[in-house]
Amino acid sequence: MAAAQAADSEVLMSDDKQDPTLADMTNRLVASAGDRLAAVILYGPAAHGDIYKDKGTSNLLIVVRDLELGTLARLSEPVNRWVKKGHPVPRIFSKELLEAAADVFPIEILDISSHHVILHGESPFGNVDVQPDHLRLQCERELREKMLRLREAYVEAAGHDKELRRLLLHSYPAFVLIFRGCLRFMGQAVPVHNLEVVRALCQTFGLPPDPLARVEAMEHGENPGNNHTLFVQYYDLLTQIVKRVDELVTKGDKTS
Repeated sequence: MAAAQAADSEVLMSDDKQDPTLADMTNRLVASAGDRLAAVILYGPAAHGDIYKDKGTSNLLIVVRDLELGTLARLSEPVNRWVKKGHPVPRIFSKELLEAAADVFPIEILDISSHHVILHGESPFGNVDVQPDHLRLQCERELREKMLRLREAYVEAAGHDKELRRLLLHSYPAFVLIFRGCLRFMGQAVPVHNLEVVRALCQTFGLPPDPLARVEAMEHGENPGNNHTLFVQYYDLLTQIVKRVDELVTKGDKTS
């Protein structure tokens, strides 16, 4: 299973290259890192075309020629400035590390390679390859870990309406990323937008997507009603999805 497919990488290419915030960050990285900078890549919801209310953040992958401390130090000023504006800390890789990490982070690498915008340099994914077994195992592991964190966070948030809302909005993108990996290891096409991914996975498992769709609507500023009721439905649906994935993994282990 090759991860070097970037057929969708131009979905938002022209718009994002004109975005002043992204252009400023890219220019600062080029000025600071010089020839040590191999590529600057936009990924995540913005690269999928999912623009959410009150989430003006962008995920960046910075690819450098090497990971020497002198090279990393050149990134300090633009990265600190970027983070202070409320954006996530960029992921920093060399091309060699991306290739070596394909067995550890197959979900993330496949998602970035499939939907990204090149802001500077060239695609670093040409020799990156993901094995199906690595993808399948990470999907199982990540779903279990995210459910564990969801339960722990619910213990803290229960009875606090605003905290439940925050938990729903925070956890939703993380689960959708794993859903993309699940569709891939099942050999299915992966839609571009998050809501389409949710619907595709739920249809595959014969489950109603409504609780997840309502959280997606929350991301766009709509009122879903009672947050506690929605969380109960959201949690139940996620539990069913994890059960279905576990069944697929168990079946795969028996046939391998």
